[in-house]
Amino acid sequence: MYSHVHLAHVAKEPRTDTLAPLLTIVGGVRPDAPTFGVIQMHTTHRLTSKRELKTIYGIPYSLTHIGRLEAAGEFPKRIRLGKNRVAWYAHEIEEWIDSRPRVSATIVAAA
Repeated sequence: MYSHVHLAHVAKEPRTDTLAPLLTIVGGVRPDAPTFGVIQMHTTHRLTSKRELKTIYGIPYSLTHIGRLEAAGEFPKRIRLGKNRVAWYAHEIEEWIDSRPRVSATIVAAA
């Protein structure tokens, strides 16, 4: 899963504790940072296009079938980016792939 964490300085005064050097490297004191001692964390999610479902993840389904799976709650919901553009969160697609049952060796040998 791709994610990126941003640390925000939580005090408006220079810090003297062990996080001060790290926070200075990351970006120093932000004037809009909260002062109640909470470190802000933001996660950046990568989006996957319908083409990448096949090329990167190897999902062989048509968009029509993916739509049926979405409606049945069996595939991650798409995100509408514009009038004619949709995408999916990559981490949700990866979790969906990981949740698929694996074919056992005995079933493969019997076929």
